[in-house]
Amino acid sequence: MSDVTRLLALVEEYLPLGKDEWERLTVAYNTTRSRGWVERDLDSLRRKFKTLYSARKPTGTAEMPPHIKKSKLLKLAIDDKANVIEMDDDADEDQVEGRFVEPDFSFDPNEELFDDREGDGGPP
Repeated sequence: MSDVTRLLALVEEYLPLGKDEWERLTVAYNTTRSRGWVERDLDSLRRKFKTLYSARKPTGTAEMPPHIKKSKLLKLAIDDKANVIEMDDDADEDQVEGRFVEPDFSFDPNEELFDDREGDGGPP
């Protein structure tokens, strides 16, 4: 089993969110390594995973390599676990005829709101 395959299997098992979960994954990775394989630290494994899920599909090929595809799916699963929501920065813009419309937050109080306070000046 290659180091990438092992890493992806452990990421799938742990779906690590924070440092503690990445540390547990690192311990599992290093205890299951074959003889002759170099021990990897937490930062090394995180960087490797980030490199995998950040990779773009090679140009000129219709298929994405399976380990890249799996890493991207695992990243989505981790984001789902953390309830990460991508914000649409353009959502604040009201697209009316292709121009930005500033929202109106002004408040014009109705005179009826103040009618009950006139009189003796005290609470009703």
